[in-house]
Amino acid sequence: MFQVLALAENAVALALCRRKPVGALAGILVVHLAVDLEWMTGLPVLLALLNLVVFGSRRAAALGACAAAVTVVCMPYLHGEHATVAEGLVRAAVTGCTVAVGGYLRARPGRVRTAEQPGTVGPALRQHPCCRPEAMTVLGARRPPPEGHRVGVITEDSGKRG
Repeated sequence: MFQVLALAENAVALALCRRKPVGALAGILVVHLAVDLEWMTGLPVLLALLNLVVFGSRRAAALGACAAAVTVVCMPYLHGEHATVAEGLVRAAVTGCTVAVGGYLRARPGRVRTAEQPGTVGPALRQHPCCRPEAMTVLGARRPPPEGHRVGVITEDSGKRG
């Protein structure tokens, strides 16, 4: 019965991982601690941590990585297993590698930014011809504006259609 509940919670948390990455990781870590099913909850913990590092804020990613590392390393001891130091180091190394891969995916050029991240274009500017996705190149550099287009100049009749 616990296996079905753990699997259902992990599936729901991973489905909502894109909207609330911190909540998804927290839910999966709670299930990981409560149920002694590391073979079933280990991969969802790493996937939720990867998603948090790629799409979350840097502070949330750092705190989530620390919480995940502590949870993954301490879980066998809390359930009465006799894990060695080497097993704990391997678990911590896997968590660290997940964070490193997430950091690479976050920083790579050409990554599509989400609306929650700083540095994105606000909703009022999205309609501007230079801010549409087709005006952007692969690396994020802007193409030159069309003929007769004045960039950054706002006049009284800029918004009026004639």
